[in-house]
Amino acid sequence: MRKALYIIASVFEIALLAGAYIIQYFTRRKMGMARYVVYKNHGWESKYPMELLQYAGVAVIAVLTILVTVTYMKHKKQRSVRMTVMLAATILLSALYIGFTFISGTDSLRAYYFIGGMFALAALVQAAKALLRMVLGRDLKTGAVKGKKGK
Repeated sequence: MRKALYIIASVFEIALLAGAYIIQYFTRRKMGMARYVVYKNHGWESKYPMELLQYAGVAVIAVLTILVTVTYMKHKKQRSVRMTVMLAATILLSALYIGFTFISGTDSLRAYYFIGGMFALAALVQAAKALLRMVLGRDLKTGAVKGKKGK
């Protein structure tokens, strides 16, 4: 069951990153998509405090990344290659989202809010996967569940 959920979360992450690329591609290539994106951007900017939401998202992602890193540092005996890769992926996706949020804007990218949301969700899913793996997962060296004695 855990493996199936892990695979589903990984596929969802890949779909989010691919979706961000697809939205950017069609926003540049198709006028209808560009109009829709500009319309939604204007609607969201008038309804919601988008700048505040962006900075709140950056803060949440940064805190989760720090939490994953601290959890990784705590588990010295149970570190494995998979945990290291998950930590690296979490840091990479978080840096991608934070960099995208501070470097880009609606002036340079029409689909900024769509892409930013997808990057944030991908970083959130990756941080959750890594944190759950480190806290609740199995020790990959022995195969035993953490906190329980093996056979």
